[in-house]
Amino acid sequence: MPTVTRQPSDHSKIRSREILENAPIGFFEADLEGRILFANPALAKIHGYESVEAMVAAEIFSAVCADPGSWERLVDLLKLQGRVNDFECRHKKMDGTLFWTTVHACLDNYAGKDNAVVQAFCIDATDASGAAAKLEKFRWLVCPERTEKGLIAPSGQCPANPAYKTEFSGTGAIGRCLDPDLLRQMAGECVELLGTSIAVMEKDGTYVLKADISQWCSLLDTASRTNCMAESNAMAMNSGQWLCHECWMKTCTKAMRIREPEESDCPGGIRCYAVPILANDEVIGSIALGLGSPPLDSGSLKTLAWRYRIPDDRLHAAATIYDPRPTFLIESTKNRVLSVARLIGSMVERFRAEDALRQSEDLYRVLVANASQAILVIQNGFITFANAYAEKISGFTAEEISGHPIHRFVHPDDQERVFTNFIRRLSGESLEPYPFRFIARDGSVKWVETTGVVFQLQGKDASLIFLTDITRHKLTEKALAQATGSTTGI
Repeated sequence: MPTVTRQPSDHSKIRSREILENAPIGFFEADLEGRILFANPALAKIHGYESVEAMVAAEIFSAVCADPGSWERLVDLLKLQGRVNDFECRHKKMDGTLFWTTVHACLDNYAGKDNAVVQAFCIDATDASGAAAKLEKFRWLVCPERTEKGLIAPSGQCPANPAYKTEFSGTGAIGRCLDPDLLRQMAGECVELLGTSIAVMEKDGTYVLKADISQWCSLLDTASRTNCMAESNAMAMNSGQWLCHECWMKTCTKAMRIREPEESDCPGGIRCYAVPILANDEVIGSIALGLGSPPLDSGSLKTLAWRYRIPDDRLHAAATIYDPRPTFLIESTKNRVLSVARLIGSMVERFRAEDALRQSEDLYRVLVANASQAILVIQNGFITFANAYAEKISGFTAEEISGHPIHRFVHPDDQERVFTNFIRRLSGESLEPYPFRFIARDGSVKWVETTGVVFQLQGKDASLIFLTDITRHKLTEKALAQATGSTTGI
């Protein structure tokens, strides 16, 4: 899989900013010259300013650094390494007081090297209130783990998992009803702040989407798939040896069965959280998320190395690269998964309703097109629709009929009666079918029997008129009358 450059989606940026604004430790973004682009209240506070606005208006960050050249040294290190931890330098408070700080920074150059941005946490090194411990809870927001497989794609979507190249199944309710790109974006926004793994399943257990974001989840999933010794993914999923798949299946199946969120231990040392997806009160699938940090103790890692047949050093490296997420963020993400599950369900419901309407419209369209009666729609006194049989008995095309008043095609001797009955029907009166004469394109007169109903079309009254050709019946009737008259005359 090609490397994906991290370029957070707008939604991701907004959520990250909200978290950083309320972080209990100082955070800032600045350009390479030291001009502050963003700062949180905690940074202003440790520098003695009453507000972020006051600090930004008064200083550029390079001027806050009391030691000459310290900002330039930090930028040079970032250009060389991309990330710098425990950079110590003296800062100047608003009142001129000097104090030692520790800076943890990374260089975000997704907008290009010329527009690179320094993102950094800054803590007061003289503060013994546990700022370093607080830092560990937030540093991952700025400097997430980087792997050869990348993190979230530029659009915020999940990348395909190398072990299980997810294809949209298209056979279940979710696959049929949701656009693949939209679902990937929704899933990406669920998992982006945890950076673990995510899966969306149909009711029958087939994957609609599956992605391993963290190095830990990707390593274990790839290893357990390889250990199945199966030629196809279908065979691997049925083998019972694809441990990561078994975890998804177990948790999702129970969530769908009990129709409630379910959380369970994962054989890979973290946890799995699954939420059922319902549409029209029917369970149609589940969305699941990997939670928690990999174990770091040697005993657990040795057990997992044996279970997944992974070398100890590779497993240890994957475990240590993951930055633990604070509990509040895990709970917030679980709530987001609940919301996304409800959203998917409502989208499936809407698709089903629209599909049923489309099918109904298609059915009526076929019936109208093939009806053995002429069908007209009249609104505001003008014909707005004519079917194929109306064309047949009149000799006019539907385009020629549309846009004209009905009396345009009615025999002059019948126009008053037809117009009167038309008004009576619009006023709500029920009328029995009645005949009138219709003038065809070639000038011939045809007899039709009409009935109709009033309905609402785009919020206005309209008449649906049915015309049955009774010309042959009238001619037969006339011939019989003439024959009877002749006989009587004898």
